[in-house]
Amino acid sequence: MTNARPDSDSFTEMLRSRIEKWLVDEGWQLELRDASGTSWNFVATDSNRRVVNIRLRLGKLDQVSLMGSVVLTPQDQRQLERLPESERNAFLWDLRFDVIRLGLDFMGIDFPLRRISVMQELYFDGGLSKDTFMQRLAQVRRGVALIQFHFWSRFGNLQLAGDSIEE
Repeated sequence: MTNARPDSDSFTEMLRSRIEKWLVDEGWQLELRDASGTSWNFVATDSNRRVVNIRLRLGKLDQVSLMGSVVLTPQDQRQLERLPESERNAFLWDLRFDVIRLGLDFMGIDFPLRRISVMQELYFDGGLSKDTFMQRLAQVRRGVALIQFHFWSRFGNLQLAGDSIEE
C-alpha cells in the first residue's frame, strides 16, 4: 500500500501554483501567509486595495475558500451607534439581504459591528478552471465593495478597510 501523503502534497502544491499564477497574471498583489489549519493561505489585494484571503484547508483537498472582509474603525462604529435602533436594524437587514442576493455567505453583520466577512467555497473534482476561479473571486470582491458602498452611501466616506483574516 502506498502512502497517500506525497500525492496530496503534490496536488496542493500544483493547485497553489496554478492559483498564484492566475492571480499574478491578473495584476493581484500576493502575500503567502501561514494560517493554522491550512495547507496554504494567500492574502490577495486587487488594484482597488480590496483584500481577499484564498486558502486550502487541511483535509479539504476539493475545496478552496475565498473570504473578503471589511473592518470598521472605532470612528465608523460610533457613526453606526448614533443611529436610532430602528434605523440601525434596517441598515443591517438591508446589508444582509444584499449580501445574500450576491450568493455569498457572511459573518459579522450583527451589532456591534467590528468586522464583516463575506465568503464562498469553491468545490472541484478533477480540475479547476481559471474562469471558474476568477468568477468566484470577483463575486467575493464585489461583496466587499457592496459592504463598503452601503456604509459610504449612509455615512459618507468612512475609513473602512479591507482585512486579511488569518484565523
